[in-house]
Amino acid sequence: MTDPSQRLVVEDESIVRNLVENSLTGISIIQNNRFVYQNLEQKKLYDASSEKTLLQDLENVHPEDLVKVKAAYRRIMTDEVQSVETDFRFYPSGKVGNETDLKWIQCRATRFKYQGKDALWLNVVDVTKTKLLEHQLIIRNKMLSLGK
Repeated sequence: MTDPSQRLVVEDESIVRNLVENSLTGISIIQNNRFVYQNLEQKKLYDASSEKTLLQDLENVHPEDLVKVKAAYRRIMTDEVQSVETDFRFYPSGKVGNETDLKWIQCRATRFKYQGKDALWLNVVDVTKTKLLEHQLIIRNKMLSLGK
């Protein structure tokens, strides 16, 4: 567990902006429970408007994963931890139940100071293809074991 007093403090925004803009990881900054920034990779995965709150965004989480996502959110927001990571299923379009739109994402949220105020830095990676390959491998192994 990371010491909550060891928060990341970003002094030079231009350095961070260059790294973030060119990242292959989706990156968002959330402040006062609102999206204030998203890099291009994040917008490819999911473009949340700055008017939408993070809690509203949780409505797009697969119902079976909602409990663990809310638990991670609670841990980071109550200063229990400085950083939290989880994977979960997500509907980028907001059409919950539309399995063709379903994405698996790996997400890490880290508390830090942005423009002198508390904020969350979200790193998001689309792991949908990896999860589908894992599932196919499990099925293949089950079929092989049945054939023996």
